[in-house]
Amino acid sequence: DAHNIGVIWHHCNVNGCKYKAKTSGNLKQHQALVHDVNVTWHFCDVDDCSYKTKSASNLKTHQSHVHDINVVWHYCIDGCKFKAKEAGDLRRHQRSVHGFTSPTIRKVA
Repeated sequence: DAHNIGVIWHHCNVNGCKYKAKTSGNLKQHQALVHDVNVTWHFCDVDDCSYKTKSASNLKTHQSHVHDINVVWHYCIDGCKFKAKEAGDLRRHQRSVHGFTSPTIRKVA
């Protein structure tokens, strides 16, 4: 392939995997995501929750959305009791209920 002249490929050494990457970082990411090689797991510490993830940010999202831990609420306009954990949900509400074209968002932690 003309675009790969001089590329030193990094091949996945997990049995049967044919993945190759142009950088060692991409190979490490592949091995962690696909094969669980050198993975740091992040576990939810809420009682009776078995959620685990390879991403600290995914754990924060899980805890916010599922357990209401460290939620940043997005509130609608004065007089409306709607609130959302995601700004996109608030924008959708404001467009469909209030007819907004430019949503107004107030965040409260």
